[in-house]
Amino acid sequence: MKRIKIVRVLATYICHDPFAYSPIWTWDGFPPIIYTERERILPVLKEWEHKGYLTLIYDEKIAFILNVEKLPSKEKLIEESRNIK
Repeated sequence: MKRIKIVRVLATYICHDPFAYSPIWTWDGFPPIIYTERERILPVLKEWEHKGYLTLIYDEKIAFILNVEKLPSKEKLIEESRNIK
């Protein structure tokens, strides 16, 4: 699966209703493809952390802590992620 498709799935989950869920996201809160391909999306997660959207934990259980107040729309997240190497 292309990285942008994986990012699209990730963005769909975290932008669905971010205020309704805990800001702490564990790997098992996502489809298995997110955990399996976590190395491929790591540059995207680091860029999102740099922009203040989340705090990257990236251990075996916890993926990140979402900063809901700074989170842009799903479309903006996906668009910003297209050119990350």
